[in-house]
Amino acid sequence: MRERGDNTKYGFPPLIDQQLPNAIPWDTGIADLTGLCISLKCPTCGTVDVPLRYLAAHIGHKRTLRSIVPKLRCRRCGSRPDSVKLRRMNDHGGGRPGYRASELDLLK
Repeated sequence: MRERGDNTKYGFPPLIDQQLPNAIPWDTGIADLTGLCISLKCPTCGTVDVPLRYLAAHIGHKRTLRSIVPKLRCRRCGSRPDSVKLRRMNDHGGGRPGYRASELDLLK
């Protein structure tokens, strides 16, 4: 059943509150990782966080990080990102000084 106002191609998968895995889940469908997001850093345009739930609704629930990450580009300028990191959604530490979110580097 779709959420109210959902007009995406595949529909939003349920939101899961989850911890960051110990290893990169390259072959897991992104619909199973909806509590996580990809943080992209473009060399000219800055950083943007893309929730995997949003990606699943627009490109398909069964797509994997292995198929998505090599194709990522900046929407504004078209360049490849300098860094791509997997992290929990909204993991900013509540403004605590010196807090650093846990993340996994997807371009290593």
